[in-house]
Amino acid sequence: MVFLNIFCLLLVQLLSLSLTSSIKWSFFLNAEKWYISGNKRIIELPGHHPFSLSSGSSRYIIGHDTLINTDYKNPDDKNLWYFESPSFTATLTNKSIIKFSLLWFSGNTEKEHLNENALDQCVRLCEINEQICVRSSCFTTGFSFNSNIVVPFAAKRWSGNFLKFSKKFFGNPTEYRLSILGDWTRRNETFGIDDVELIE
Repeated sequence: MVFLNIFCLLLVQLLSLSLTSSIKWSFFLNAEKWYISGNKRIIELPGHHPFSLSSGSSRYIIGHDTLINTDYKNPDDKNLWYFESPSFTATLTNKSIIKFSLLWFSGNTEKEHLNENALDQCVRLCEINEQICVRSSCFTTGFSFNSNIVVPFAAKRWSGNFLKFSKKFFGNPTEYRLSILGDWTRRNETFGIDDVELIE
């Protein structure tokens, strides 16, 4: 009986894994149609680096800050730049997650030099046809730059109209675009991303 219970448990886990699908960008050969938005209000292609880092990342894309817009009243950079994915179709649930590696190359990442207005929107997911977006903070326990980040689709982690977004689109194939913040600092910086994955 114990053996049968264990077998059934393993079977359920295997079935759940087989039903889980994901969309992944590994940047193995090129930028895979990702682009950079927010720099001088034009679309730019990220740099593609086809080699490995000591952190374990390999074949990643990279972006640089080319526009800084600050003043004495508001020290935050008003022109934030993002890594933007091509459009894709996914069927999301409240158990879906986004995973990616964030790579820091230059820029002052001490707390007082970070863009405060960007800290709660390091990931944005937009439904293309309805132009509805949700955003999430990446600052979780143990967060650090040059790290692997996992963002769950839990309501408390997303701001704005999350409930409206999830209620309308969860469970149905929908076209989305994913944005990952590159403009973490108030001045110039260089960041990269690798192994972006959306697990449905």
